[in-house]
Amino acid sequence: MDDTVIMPAAPATHTDEDWGLDRALKDGRWEAILMARDKQERVKYLAVYQTADSAITHLARVDRIELGQDLRDPRKVVLHFDGPLRPLAHPIRIAGGLGSGVQGREYTSLYDLLIARDIGDLRRTDRE
Repeated sequence: MDDTVIMPAAPATHTDEDWGLDRALKDGRWEAILMARDKQERVKYLAVYQTADSAITHLARVDRIELGQDLRDPRKVVLHFDGPLRPLAHPIRIAGGLGSGVQGREYTSLYDLLIARDIGDLRRTDRE
């Protein structure tokens, strides 16, 4: 079951309007994620893919999900963390530096994330 959302994070732009790793580390949440209701019911973790490093580098347990403040799109939610966003012991990179990174949100299972050798392992077709 896909219980983990992977979000790309561009390098910090130092504005309060942008969400990324620096702000999530500071605020303990990730805002403005477009997520269907069925996904909201299953997501228990958030992983961060740093575009500058081409790797998934951090993970947090989700405490709760609430509707965001964007009235134009009620599917945008805020994920509040249950504790700090923690660095992974072994970042999950693109295999051999080739292939595509995480362009937008992607879903996987925590189990698959923790055993992945590279991002390609998270995209194999025999997953549930």
